[in-house]
Amino acid sequence: MIWTLKNLLSDQSFTDRSFTVGLLTFTHSAPVLLHQLMTQCFRRFGLFERYLIQEKSKTPFDQNKKLYKSVVVDTITNHLVKIPLAVYISFPLLQRCLKIDRSAAFTMPPMKLLAYQVLISALLEDALFYWTHRALHNPFLFKHIHSKHHKFHNLTAYPIASEYTHPIESIFGNIIPVLAGPLLLGMDLASTQIWLWIRMLKTADAHCGYDLPFSPFGSFWPLNSARRHDYHHEKGVGSFGSFFVFWDQLFGTDAAYLKAQEKKKKKEETKKYNQ
Repeated sequence: MIWTLKNLLSDQSFTDRSFTVGLLTFTHSAPVLLHQLMTQCFRRFGLFERYLIQEKSKTPFDQNKKLYKSVVVDTITNHLVKIPLAVYISFPLLQRCLKIDRSAAFTMPPMKLLAYQVLISALLEDALFYWTHRALHNPFLFKHIHSKHHKFHNLTAYPIASEYTHPIESIFGNIIPVLAGPLLLGMDLASTQIWLWIRMLKTADAHCGYDLPFSPFGSFWPLNSARRHDYHHEKGVGSFGSFFVFWDQLFGTDAAYLKAQEKKKKKEETKKYNQ
């Protein structure tokens, strides 16, 4: 008998819990790993070098092989163990708040509803991420929790660094902000998948080390760009936002980044003038 997706969706022995674990694990992992593969190809074959944010710097992995091994191990355990386990344990909450319907898991929701749900989820995620991220830069919390993620001063070609975090940060800084929208809005699995693809591609883009002209993230206001987050890792200050720049602009926490960009612009203009 030929196995089909239809058989899986209708198989009563394949529980809603197992299906949700597999679906959300794949939806979480695929965007980051695909982006990792893409940027590794860029680096390997010298593509889009003009869009590298830190052009002359070596990547952390060129400088620290131990860090490279640690990230690889962390990535494997994160995608194959931690995320599936987290979804499995939290399934009662997901079942209570989300619309777990296997038969409609791959049915495209109405566009207006989807756009509304993604926008609200992005706004909630951005607000929660900004404040937890800013809190993690408290000296005590930074030393004991957030410093792991900040071992990366150069993000070139390593989107998987986006989730190289302490477990406490993973829960309160990543998982809760990302799931806040779907849980509060009671989204179905199809909408949740689309939102997760968007969010995971966004975090991969922010940690890829390239300011790509064809990236939909950060290409216009008020979206937060890869260049902003790269500066945050390079200097370890400001630019705490995720999707948007609202909070950084409101509280002036992007002042150092804006000053650096203005200085860079003047330097380039002077160089051009002297040629």
